[in-house]
Amino acid sequence: MTQTVNNIVVAGPVMVYVSSSVGEAAPANSIAKGTAWGGGWTEVGFTQDGVELEIETEKFEVVTDQYNAPVKDFITGQNMSFKFNAAEGTLTNLKQALGYGTVTSGSTESTLGVSAQDGIPTNYAVGFEGYAPGATSSAVYYRRVIIWNGSVQGNFSLSAKKDGVQTVEYTVKAFPYPSATSTERLWKVIDRVV
Repeated sequence: MTQTVNNIVVAGPVMVYVSSSVGEAAPANSIAKGTAWGGGWTEVGFTQDGVELEIETEKFEVVTDQYNAPVKDFITGQNMSFKFNAAEGTLTNLKQALGYGTVTSGSTESTLGVSAQDGIPTNYAVGFEGYAPGATSSAVYYRRVIIWNGSVQGNFSLSAKKDGVQTVEYTVKAFPYPSATSTERLWKVIDRVV
């Protein structure tokens, strides 16, 4: 039976990392799950739930007159985006979810300011880690997903719920990063056994 999977859900909560440097190197395999990634990676914090990856593949079908049916198809485009709710509504997280703005920290107050002149969003390297399918107490598998060049898409929402948790909803789209290894220029998934 043929299966087509468009969405992959990584169970949560998972830890999300952002780097303002597009193309930030993936963390070394020796870094254990739950350990800060280091380098230019900054923790966004845990998600409220999991992360949902949406993968789209565009194809062009070749049809011959003799068969009147597709005999071959070619991949003409690939897109990947993911969305999650960050469980910490910090000003930095708000700025990253918007893709623009200026955070100013002071001794008595901190602000996120948005100008009508903010016309070009900031692209980020984005990654997250959580438990991989098949993880058990005796064999811990964790999964890391890396996007070298991500751009925040659409609107974002800040919700403050009755239980006191403020979440920031992110939607990030992956763009090709030509300097990455040719087989992983859009995104990369790493499953590791501890």
